[in-house]
Amino acid sequence: MARTRAALKIALVGSGAAGAGVMAGLGASGAAVNIDVFDKARPHTGETVPEGDPRLWQSGAMARVYRRTARENGFSLPLPKSHYGFVPERLPVDGRPRVWQSQFRGGLTNFWGGTMMPLPDSDFARWPVSRADLDPYYAQIAALVGISGEADGLTPLLGTEPSNRPPLQLHPAIARLIAAINSGDKGLRAGVNRIALETRAHAPNACVWCGECLVGCFRGAPFTTASLFARWHAEGRVARLSDGEVTGIDLKARTLTVRDGEAEDTHGPYDRIFIAAGCLGSTRLLMDSMGLDAAEMADSRVVNTPIVDTSWRGVTPDRKGGFGLTHGLVLIPEADGSGIAAQTQLYPTLPHFWRSASPAALWGLAGLAGRPLAARLVWARSYLAARGANRYHLRRGADGTLSAHMEASDEGRALAAHANRALARALEGSAFQVLGFAASGGGSSSHYGAARPFRVGDGIVGVDFALAEGVYLADSAAWPDVPAMSPTFTIMANAMRIAQTAL
Repeated sequence: MARTRAALKIALVGSGAAGAGVMAGLGASGAAVNIDVFDKARPHTGETVPEGDPRLWQSGAMARVYRRTARENGFSLPLPKSHYGFVPERLPVDGRPRVWQSQFRGGLTNFWGGTMMPLPDSDFARWPVSRADLDPYYAQIAALVGISGEADGLTPLLGTEPSNRPPLQLHPAIARLIAAINSGDKGLRAGVNRIALETRAHAPNACVWCGECLVGCFRGAPFTTASLFARWHAEGRVARLSDGEVTGIDLKARTLTVRDGEAEDTHGPYDRIFIAAGCLGSTRLLMDSMGLDAAEMADSRVVNTPIVDTSWRGVTPDRKGGFGLTHGLVLIPEADGSGIAAQTQLYPTLPHFWRSASPAALWGLAGLAGRPLAARLVWARSYLAARGANRYHLRRGADGTLSAHMEASDEGRALAAHANRALARALEGSAFQVLGFAASGGGSSSHYGAARPFRVGDGIVGVDFALAEGVYLADSAAWPDVPAMSPTFTIMANAMRIAQTAL
C-alpha cells in the first residue's frame, strides 16, 4: 500500500506583491503544501466610504474621507493617495517621515498606481537570472492579476506584450502627447500605461472612470493582494492567515517569533520559509534576526515636470472624472543607448488637487476654476535609473529601533536633466511645452530595493535567493539594483519563480 506523502509545512511572511507571487508559485507547483501566512495588519476604523457611484456622493461623505486623509498624513498639498482616507505609515529619514511602510493586509498594493511593466534585458545585467528566465512567470502573473493595455509604441521595447485587458480611457491631452512623441523617430517611445486594472465592461468590479482613484476605489477595480489573500484563505489554500507581527526568524531551526497583541510565541519548525515583507520590512526583520546593526536600501529618485498643452482647441475632460492615476508611459533611453534612463509616467491634473486645497463647501467653485487647467496641464513623473537612486543607510539602535540617513546620488540631478531634455526634444514642433524650470522632486518614489547585505554578488543569495537552507528572500530586498521601470511586476514574477524552484 502506497504511503501518502505529508504536505510541506510552509510559512509566508507578508501578503503584498511578493507574497502573492510566492502563493501563485506554490499553487502552480502542484505540491502538497500547508501554508501559514503572517502579516501584521492594522484594522480599518471609522466611517467607510458609501457604496454607489462616487459621482453621486454627497459632499459630506467625501469631505470626511479627505479630512481623514489629512488627519492621518499631516499637512501636505496635495494629499497623498489613500485607501478610503487611511494612509500607510512612514519611516523617518534624517528626522523627516519619508519611506512608506504599509500596516494593512496586502501591503502597499492598496496604495500603488498599479503599473505592471516587465524589465528590459539591460536591467538584468547584474542579476543571477535573465529576462528570458522570468518570461514564463511574467505571463502567469499577468493571467492572475489582469493587465490593461494594448499594442502600441511601447510594445517593441517590452519584449512580450503583457496586457490582457482593454486599455484605460486616456485623457485627451495625454493621448495627443503620446501621439506627438511617437511621431517620427525621436528616440523615445510612448504608450498607454500597462496597469493592473479591471477594464472589461461586463466585470462586476470594472472601472467606471469616476476619477476618485486617489481616495480608494469603491469597486475594487485596481488589483490589490488583500482581496486575493482573503479569497485564498476562504478557499483553504491558506491554512492560517495571522495578523501577528513576525519579529524574528531562526534561519537554522526555520522557526518564527511572532508577536500578537501582548503575547509572543514561536511557530514552526517549517519546511520552507518565504520572506516577503517588502524591502523595508524584510530588511528590518533580517537585521534583527541576523544581529546586524546596519544595512542599506535604495530608492528610485523621481522628478515631477509639468507639461502644458498650448493648442487653441477647446478641449475639456469629461466632467464625470476619468481615470485618476497614471495614464501614459514614456521610456527614455540612456544617452549611450545602454538601457533605460527614466520611466516617465503621465498623469492628468486631478480634482484631488483642488479638493485637497479647499474646504468641501468650495469644491464646486474650485472645480470650475480647475477644469480648464485639468484640460491642458499634464504631469510627467520620471523615475530614474539605478545610478541616480537615493540610498538609505539603516542603523539598528541598542533598543531595536531603526533610524535612517539618506545619501542622495550625485548622478540623480544629471539624469533628471537628461530626462527633461529628452522630453523637450521629442515634443519640439508640437503644441506641448515642457516646463523644465518648474520641475521638482528628488525624494522617495516608493520603489525600494537593493538592501545590503542581502544583495546578489555579496555571496548571500544566488539564483534561488536562499538565505539559508529552506529560507528564501522573495522580495526586492535582494535585488542588485533599483531600476527605472516599475518593479512590482518583476517582484511578483521572481517571487513565483523562487517558490517553484524551492519545491
